[in-house]
Amino acid sequence: MSHTYEQVLQYEVARELFNTRIAQCSARLDEEQAKAVPDAMVIGQVRADMATLVREREDLSLTADAAVAAAIRWHRVALARQQARYWGDGA
Repeated sequence: MSHTYEQVLQYEVARELFNTRIAQCSARLDEEQAKAVPDAMVIGQVRADMATLVREREDLSLTADAAVAAAIRWHRVALARQQARYWGDGA
């Protein structure tokens, strides 16, 4: 099956947004685990966030144009929210 350049580009943008959010989860997880007394609830939530993102990224289809566009819109906003939730507004 042939895909348009625009489809491939949009799909890659969406995947990169997922990857960036997953990387934020990983960084937050490392930060929490490095604490003298790590918070198990924080660790559990970050792991759950990461698992959800990985699953959603894997479920995204190159040919699902509407889903790819929705993922881009959602994850652009969610990226900033996640950063604020993990590190506060000053990060």
